[in-house]
Amino acid sequence: MAENSKNYDRFYQPRKIRTVASDTTQSFSAITIPGSSAVIDVSDAPMTTWTLQVIGEGGSPTLWEVLLEGSTDGINFSEILKHDTLTGDGVNVFSGTTLFLASYYRVNVTALTLGPATGITANVIGRQ
Repeated sequence: MAENSKNYDRFYQPRKIRTVASDTTQSFSAITIPGSSAVIDVSDAPMTTWTLQVIGEGGSPTLWEVLLEGSTDGINFSEILKHDTLTGDGVNVFSGTTLFLASYYRVNVTALTLGPATGITANVIGRQ
């Protein structure tokens, strides 16, 4: 097709498209026993990159393992990130360049010994 054709002007013009990335922020506080949290539905804007932070309330817990789990159907969950005692109290864990597409997510505490802490808070940020 010739560049001076009338179709070239109509179909091959550069277009500016503005996209806005969505994000989700959720804080799961006052966790005192192992188990799964409520499921968070982000199916309107599924997330791909994640950050997980665990903070002791009233002190640093003795032992913990917290999993951020994602799902496409809200029923079957797989591990996205793990935050544990070796990571450290209040330290952020990032998914980085590895993408984990999820329409639903939850926090699953698999091990918890509070020690001087009265509970833990798990903070999650997801971004498209």
